[in-house]
Amino acid sequence: IATGTGLAPLISMMFHLNTIRSQANIYLYFGIRNQEELMKLEELLQLQKELKNFDFEVCVSREFFELPNVKTTKGRVTQEISNNDFDSKNSQFFICGNPNMVIDTINILKNKQIDETNVFYEKFTRAS
Repeated sequence: IATGTGLAPLISMMFHLNTIRSQANIYLYFGIRNQEELMKLEELLQLQKELKNFDFEVCVSREFFELPNVKTTKGRVTQEISNNDFDSKNSQFFICGNPNMVIDTINILKNKQIDETNVFYEKFTRAS
């Protein structure tokens, strides 16, 4: 689950999983405000082709647009997390991005009975 530049470390992890031919099911929720914030789409599409158990969704919160052949939803990434049911015993969550999104997502996952030992996160902020 990523917003903005928080995508970078998650892509790195996914490329590693591809290298070791991981059999885990991997789903990425990537939150952006508008089309200008969309990054690394080519890498995501490459991973989607090479890593058969990987899929992703782009959540656009402000200036909605659709991407051809990519699941694109209107709203915040936290809305998508709220709307989905997860396997609370067999899922791990890696969260990176805006500190408010990270906190909100952790709280959503707690409410869904996800054990905190299965939640890993990093808060990214802009340099001032």
